[in-house]
Amino acid sequence: MIEKADIVSSFISLAVQQPVYVTDLWVRPHIHESVEPVVADPVDVVYYTPAPASPARLLTPPHDMLFVLADVRGHLSTHLQCWERSWHSMLPILSLYFSRLYEQRIQLEHRFLSLIQAVEGYHRRRLSKLEAPEEEHAARIKDILAAVPERHKTWLRGQLRHSNEPRLDKRLSELSKKWDTIMRKVARNRRWVQEAVTIRNNLAHQKEDAEHFSVDQVLTICERLKLLLDLWLLTEAGFGAAEIRRLVYRYWRRHPPFLAIDAKRMVW
Repeated sequence: MIEKADIVSSFISLAVQQPVYVTDLWVRPHIHESVEPVVADPVDVVYYTPAPASPARLLTPPHDMLFVLADVRGHLSTHLQCWERSWHSMLPILSLYFSRLYEQRIQLEHRFLSLIQAVEGYHRRRLSKLEAPEEEHAARIKDILAAVPERHKTWLRGQLRHSNEPRLDKRLSELSKKWDTIMRKVARNRRWVQEAVTIRNNLAHQKEDAEHFSVDQVLTICERLKLLLDLWLLTEAGFGAAEIRRLVYRYWRRHPPFLAIDAKRMVW
């Protein structure tokens, strides 16, 4: 029962974009005594969300939610079933995604790293393909190693250990491709993808001469990474492409501050 509550908690947290803890959960059987269409969902959920840092906002208004009850009314059970099927395999990614909700004062660098790791992990689990078939790649490695002096082979073999996996920029591009229409509304081109890779490498390797990115640039890329996750997590929750576009357009109309810094204009 605890696991079920965790699954439902994460589903509602995705919706309201706030930490949510389910306290009670009832599943009611369908009753078909009437010929009238049944619009109620056979799931009752009682939950609470901790008070935010600002006492002025004790409740999340509907226009600040990614989706609301009306968006899933009559189909809540279906959406929860889709979410449950994804929840088990997606738990590490969801932990990273929700860390920004449960730790409201998380530092910008930590927020960026959580989001970029979540995006990379999602791609690995759902879209990742090897750069070449394993046999072909093994033959390629063999040819490369045969062409270098013996004293360098051990070092090079280590460098090539993960060379058949897609690079981070390719992962980001592939995740963006399905939602190209939406992503073009917040960025004129894919330059932000390379910026995201550079920031990740800078934070991971901590080089003193690393390229500097301003706070607004990092915030902008954080928002784009979150947007990508929102799009794909709504897919995991059982929403169709047209419905996802409607939900995201509605949500980001209220939350656009750092999305269009390098875009000519915002059109929603």
